[in-house]
Amino acid sequence: MISVNEELLPSFLEPSTKNLDKILKKYGNFQNNIPVINVVGTNGKGTTSYFASLGFKKYYSKVGLFISPAFLFQNERIQINNEYISDKDFKRILNKFIIEINEEKLNFFEIYTLIAMWYFWENNVDIAIVEAGIGGRFDTTNLFTNQLGTLLTSISLDHEEILGHTIEKILSQKIGICKSGFLIASADNKNLIEKILTDPNLKQINIFQAQYYLGDKTYQSGNKGLVAKLFQLFNFEIDNSFFNQLPPLGRMTEICQNPKIIIDGAHNVGAIEALVNSVKTKLTNPDVIFASSFKKNYLDEIKILQKNFKNVYFAEFQETNNWNSQKKFEVTDWKDKILKNIKNKKDTLICGSLYFIPIVYEWMKSRDW
Repeated sequence: MISVNEELLPSFLEPSTKNLDKILKKYGNFQNNIPVINVVGTNGKGTTSYFASLGFKKYYSKVGLFISPAFLFQNERIQINNEYISDKDFKRILNKFIIEINEEKLNFFEIYTLIAMWYFWENNVDIAIVEAGIGGRFDTTNLFTNQLGTLLTSISLDHEEILGHTIEKILSQKIGICKSGFLIASADNKNLIEKILTDPNLKQINIFQAQYYLGDKTYQSGNKGLVAKLFQLFNFEIDNSFFNQLPPLGRMTEICQNPKIIIDGAHNVGAIEALVNSVKTKLTNPDVIFASSFKKNYLDEIKILQKNFKNVYFAEFQETNNWNSQKKFEVTDWKDKILKNIKNKKDTLICGSLYFIPIVYEWMKSRDW
């Protein structure tokens, strides 16, 4: 497997669907042969996509899955029947397009999308579940044009510098990916359903509202309810057994049982609020270790955590721009804190940046307990 730390891809910064579009046209828009369900939203896209792919395997021979971010291996992003793309296939397809990638200066997400498109096409997948990167209308995944429908997970403020500074603007960007078929809105978006129903750009789209999945008392109930509604539309039997599968790594992942230690990539206000409500059923008076990426609204996230938990500790990790560069928060040695909590049988919640959580996970797994 190719580690997420391996610098394998060319590095160009500015995303542009126009650049990838040129390459796709050169190769005959092969991606248009792939029936897709697009998944957009702020939180829960990866888990929703994953559960949909699990369930669809009962009805399709080959189910493609494109999700992000990758936690441990770059291969995680591109799957068929929940099996990661091999190193050999990943590098083969990358090399096939390397001249065009450099000519058009594709950024990393455009490159992953291109590799996924070719991999799904050459393997003749029956259907692909495709998670958007950021937004929808201008997201690279909007170039999958053979759209059966769209799933809309919960909406909250995130990536405001790109999508806009209000929920309404962010919603508009997300549902801008809708081209045909249906749109199912998560139960988490019940306060937005009227805006969705009256959006003039969705006149040709069949719109549905999902309900919460009653078999789950965590924030996953909205995601699972969304998948359940999808199955209902397809007239597929809902086999609840696949909902009992663990979600992808970093979504309320329990990495220690006694005491309980949970890691979660909640990295915006909406996700932190949902995590707080869910974790209270899992942990007893936990210590919280929090680290953020510098672009996030971490001040509001910290307020929520401190309101709900007695002890909140702050951690740092290596990134281009340190979120705590102004030293507003006293930093804890997170490794030492975890070790002390294990010794003292103290439950711990570790949350924040999607880049921090895998670091904690790998460190925990590397130790000889």
